[in-house]
This record gives sequence, C-alpha cells and structure tokens, in this order.
Amino acid sequence: MITRILQIFGFVSFLASLIACSEETKNDKATTIDLSQASNETPDDLGASFLMAVKNNDSKYIETFFPSVADVAEIMNSYEGNEEEKKQILNNSDKNTKDIRRNALHSIEEIKNKGSKNAIDWKDVAFSTSELSTRKENNIEFAKLVIYFNSGSSLYKMEIPECIKSDRGWLIFDKPKWIGK
Repeated sequence: MITRILQIFGFVSFLASLIACSEETKNDKATTIDLSQASNETPDDLGASFLMAVKNNDSKYIETFFPSVADVAEIMNSYEGNEEEKKQILNNSDKNTKDIRRNALHSIEEIKNKGSKNAIDWKDVAFSTSELSTRKENNIEFAKLVIYFNSGSSLYKMEIPECIKSDRGWLIFDKPKWIGK
C-alpha cells in the first residue's frame, strides 16, 4: 500500500494523486534455494531469497534487500508526480532509508519470535510459493508480497506489504509481517 511508504516519507498529501492498478500472480518456486542462488530480480525471487536469509539468520544479506539513498534517487528519476514532493523525498532519503532498515530488521526478529512460538524450527523451513499484487503508480512499480513456507507438515505465511522496483531489483520498502497459518 502506497500509504505506508508515504507515511515513511511524510507526504500524506501525495496519496490523493495516486491511482493503483493491480495484477494478481501466483508462482511456484523450488522449495530449496541457497543464498548463492538468491535473487531479487522479481518479487517472487525476493520472497524466496528473503526467507532463506531469515532461515540462515543472515542479517547482512537481508540488508541488501533494503533501499539505499542511491536507490531512492534512481527510483525517483522515473517518478511522474509532483516535483515539490519529489524534492522532499530526495532531501529526506538518508533518514528515511535508515528508518526503513531499522524497522524492517526489528520486525524480522518479531517474525522469528512469533514463528518460534508456533513451533517453527527456522533451520528446517522451506519456501513453498508466493502471492503478489503488483501495481504501477506515477511510473514507479510496487508489489505486495505474501511468502508461503513449510515447517514440518504445516504451511505458514509472512508478508512484505510494500516492495519497490529499482535498477538493483525488488527492494523491501516496508517492514515484513508475520501472518501465521
């Protein structure tokens, strides 16, 4: 949802100018992937790679999925909205990218704790599939990603509410959330 990103950047007035169009897709992936094969080329790739980084407790690798100041600048080159809002987003990108990173890393710990309370052994989780909704707003591509994974004989899910397309691939623009079964 664009609202979350705009709250992060502090530009609620931007919402009124946005119109979303959604596309639902469902893709199956192999149930195992190691980090040497990880990718964020597509939202689905991001989901599988993100789960494997969480599984391996690799926070340095997880951080590669967050936007940098350079990513924000590159993304905003495609932006077709209000120029004043664009300048404000760019001027605040350093603080905001740090906030995204800090909040997302904290939420990953919450996800792992909630999963452990549900008897998930994170060392044995396996990616199952993902569902994504994509949309394009002001010439910027976004996706909401739900990641399904197995632990034992149970299927669980977590969500990345907002991903954004950059030259580096799909990036996490909002904190991931535990959904459960």
